[in-house]
Amino acid sequence: MNFKDSLYLNYDGISSRDFGIAQMTTQSGLFEEMVGVNRSLMEERIDGNDFSYTFGFKTDPREFDLELYFEDGFDDESLNKVIRWLYKNYYKPLFFEDKPHYVSYCTPVGQPRLLHNGNGEGYYVVPMRTNSAHIFSPVSRSDVFDCSANETIQYVEFMNIGNFDIKPDLYIHKIGDGDFEIINLSNQGYSSKFTGLADRETVYIDNYHEIIETDLTQTHRAENFNHEYLTLIAGLNRLAIVGKGSFYFEYQFVY
Repeated sequence: MNFKDSLYLNYDGISSRDFGIAQMTTQSGLFEEMVGVNRSLMEERIDGNDFSYTFGFKTDPREFDLELYFEDGFDDESLNKVIRWLYKNYYKPLFFEDKPHYVSYCTPVGQPRLLHNGNGEGYYVVPMRTNSAHIFSPVSRSDVFDCSANETIQYVEFMNIGNFDIKPDLYIHKIGDGDFEIINLSNQGYSSKFTGLADRETVYIDNYHEIIETDLTQTHRAENFNHEYLTLIAGLNRLAIVGKGSFYFEYQFVY
């Protein structure tokens, strides 16, 4: 995604406007930006063989410079405020205010630099490193898919507008005792199925970290699950629902 043409940014929930800071670029001519995923091949070559054997890809976090211009000049106090804003103990969300639907989780690394004219005018260059090769959308919640009147099978659709597959958080509210199954017809028919759920039970599934929770006390549902954690592919997902209940997703699109 292109960000060099954006002026104002938000880091850790705080706008650069609060510090009188705008993004600038020292590049001349066309903007140069990183677009796509930083990845490398995992491969092995046997001596005497002209071909490499590939075992997949390894993705690496992105690194980039924030070039921050002090619109009204700077002094020691304003510099210290900016340093306290940026230097936290963990990755924090960064987005540009004209593109709030693209979020990177990043933190300063390396040696920052202050370039100035000796009269309180200049800009601050901060190297940043992300925790992922990807950019994300903000956390969103889908509509509730109501299948409470389902007698046989019901079809619903979900559009993943990102560039990559996602594993959403899934919330199921069961109606009536019995099974509940989600079959992703767009992903080779993989099925995520619970058996023996209780009437009005709510089950939470973190499909990415493979965590299952229920609102019933002294109850564990791992043994009731087929351990096919739901993946929503990039593009249209057509889902077949077997069983009565409702469900919704919490997710971030991945770019």
